[in-house]
Amino acid sequence: MKDSICTNNLKTHTDKDYGIKIDYPSDWIVEIDPGLDMIRFISPETLLIDYTPIFNVWLSSLKDGQTLQAVAEDSISMVFEPTVIEPFTEIRLDGRPAEKIVYSYFDSDSRFNITELSICSIYNDKVYFLRYRSRSEKYAYLLPTIQKMISSFKVTDTKINLNSTFSINEKVKNIYELRRHNI
Repeated sequence: MKDSICTNNLKTHTDKDYGIKIDYPSDWIVEIDPGLDMIRFISPETLLIDYTPIFNVWLSSLKDGQTLQAVAEDSISMVFEPTVIEPFTEIRLDGRPAEKIVYSYFDSDSRFNITELSICSIYNDKVYFLRYRSRSEKYAYLLPTIQKMISSFKVTDTKINLNSTFSINEKVKNIYELRRHNI
């Protein structure tokens, strides 16, 4: 199995539709889901194991008056009985305030304990979510790569139009439904 932690061979994914750019390992697969305004980054060697680790970037419109903390809390509201590993912490994402949380939960469909790192930040009227999820026992393996991806994340255009009209909670529900089927 190739060592995916070595991230010397990075590519930059620039997405004009979503107004972002992010570095990722050149052998990873990039999938775009315009229905959810989401980009998935998938490590190729993990396709051989159950419950593929995935890194997602997705966007949503901000409701008037919604705070960063409220958005962050809403984004994990669909997780059934999460166990917080690292509580909400304010960090910087592309120079802007962001909220980060790490939590785990038992996925009854896959029968695995899952660990997720979730970051959200507000740029103008858009919310940007970066999420990494993996089986708990495999979470640390790709974390150095994920951290490099997060550090490289840039918003290049905040005047974009989103494809979906889903609320944050509706998007989270749809994303968790996709996860149930390991997509």
